[in-house]
Amino acid sequence: MGGQMIRLNRKNDITVAYFTDFPNAFIKMINDLGYECEYTTNGDVGTMYYPNYKEIDEHISLFCGCETMVEISEDWEYNPPL
Repeated sequence: MGGQMIRLNRKNDITVAYFTDFPNAFIKMINDLGYECEYTTNGDVGTMYYPNYKEIDEHISLFCGCETMVEISEDWEYNPPL
């Protein structure tokens, strides 16, 4: 990846409903993998936004205990690897 962070693009980012009391630790973990991540919450429900790449989707799914986008929708298409 060459040290350049993959940024959110707002067109086809992935969003996952996930609540955590420690969003900064989670965001740092994602950033350390080279991806931008954003977390919003209203105190009861949280939402993560991250770039549409298979590698990061697999990491987030393992961390959150949720399905990847391909497991949810067989015809999901990730951005091509960099």
